[in-house]
Parts: sequence; C-alpha cells; structure tokens
Amino acid sequence: SEGVGIVIVGEFKHFKDVLTVVWNTQTAATQRDVSASVKEVVGKKVVIHNAEGMHHDTDEVGHEALLSGFWTYNREFDKNFHAWHAGALSLEMLAKQVAEQAG
Repeated sequence: SEGVGIVIVGEFKHFKDVLTVVWNTQTAATQRDVSASVKEVVGKKVVIHNAEGMHHDTDEVGHEALLSGFWTYNREFDKNFHAWHAGALSLEMLAKQVAEQAG
C-alpha cells in the first residue's frame, strides 16, 4: 500500500541517500559556483609560543589543488553512485574500489 511505501522510503538509509543525491542534483543550478567558493578559502594555522601564548597565522592554500580534488571527487562519486544505483556495484565492491583509489 502507499502507506507502507512511504514508511519504507522514510526509514531506510538507502532511500535517504538516494533522495539526498537527487535533491543535490536538482538544486545544483541554485548552488554557489565551486570556483568562487574555493577562491575564498583562507588557511589558518595556530602558532604556539609557550604555554600561555599563541596566535593564528595565515597559511597558504593550494586553491588549484583543492579545486582539482573537488572535481576528481565529484567525477568519481557520480560514476560510483550511478554504477551502484544501477546494481552494477555492491556496497562491498564500492568500499573496496574507493579504498584502492585512496591508497
């Protein structure tokens, strides 16, 4: 029945994850440009002088590397999500593949 379907979709993590991806895809046009966000990232580091004194210094941020990493992540996420959603990739296979890519 429709009520059972609503409960299943609302309760199981798989459906919540799919709904999140669908929502993110559908609202992508209203989200801020990634390049603009990355350009505004500022690095900070804590410098400790002694037990009582410290301050924050600005640190270099590799904006191009950060942006490249985002696009790599995005591409791999889309590829893996679609393969998993199509049934071509089990969760175990997905975990193994991600671990190999990260290694």
